[in-house]
Amino acid sequence: RLISDKPEYVYLCLILICGLTFIFGSRYGHAGWDVNMHYDAALNNSYSKNAYYTKTDVYFSTARYETYVKNSLEENNSTIKGLNDDYTDLVYCKKASFDLSRFPAALAMSFGRTMDMSFDVIFYAMEIINLLIYAFLTFYAIKILKSGKYILAMLSLTPTNILVASTMSYDYWVNGFTCLGIAILVSECQKSKKTISYKPLLGALLAITLGILPKQVYFPMLLIPFFFYIKEKNSGFIKDKKRWIYYAVCCIPIIVVIISLLTRVGSTSGDMRGGSNVSMSGQLQFLMNNKAQGFDILFNNFRNFISIGYLKNGF
Repeated sequence: RLISDKPEYVYLCLILICGLTFIFGSRYGHAGWDVNMHYDAALNNSYSKNAYYTKTDVYFSTARYETYVKNSLEENNSTIKGLNDDYTDLVYCKKASFDLSRFPAALAMSFGRTMDMSFDVIFYAMEIINLLIYAFLTFYAIKILKSGKYILAMLSLTPTNILVASTMSYDYWVNGFTCLGIAILVSECQKSKKTISYKPLLGALLAITLGILPKQVYFPMLLIPFFFYIKEKNSGFIKDKKRWIYYAVCCIPIIVVIISLLTRVGSTSGDMRGGSNVSMSGQLQFLMNNKAQGFDILFNNFRNFISIGYLKNGF
């Protein structure tokens, strides 16, 4: 009965079991996409003024051999011991930075250093806190839906989503908050009343805005709230001042993100490799100037995501 009435609680158990199994069951080290970049960003966020690097931090930040996933249990244990031993030797420091999506992992790292934990425990804690945030964001998104709970639960439990939520990345943040924002909008549409209140829509806008902060190339998602027709009882479109205030508020994050994209320093050719050298403005310019190629990239990525790449020869 719990599965049929409240599937979100079953989902929460499953995502935590799967995520923790991946974290503790996989071999230790650089086991994910761009772990070095995300680890370096979290390290910079864990200090207030200057970020101090140990040898282990340098190994992870530069994706050195010492952090590679090894082929045997003995090599894996040797890797952990070496990283723990080198975690006390300071090498250099640089100015710290702040990134909201990396702050939870940075908080876990800072707490671990304060408690004098070993590096492997700190690294596990950073991954666990990312998993917890993703799990509870998607749990609440499923909970507020009137229908479609199973669909959202299945999408949130895809192997790729579990992987990025259980490793060092910001994708847990992007997926979690955008999922929550869309769920709030869909939930409002599922209500029986004919009017849609402003507060949930503004909450959805806030969630989507938080979600795209790390990856601002997704800014078109901010246009979604504009498609919701808000009409209070006995209030017309032109005379409804609240409507225009709502639209004005919706425009603020869009304008901020567009300005940020256009003024971002970096290459303008568009780097599709991923990593710290990606130019978001370059990606946007590439898509605008090469619409057909951009669509082809999108289609191929979607085809690979749903695991039907084997049909490639059939098209």
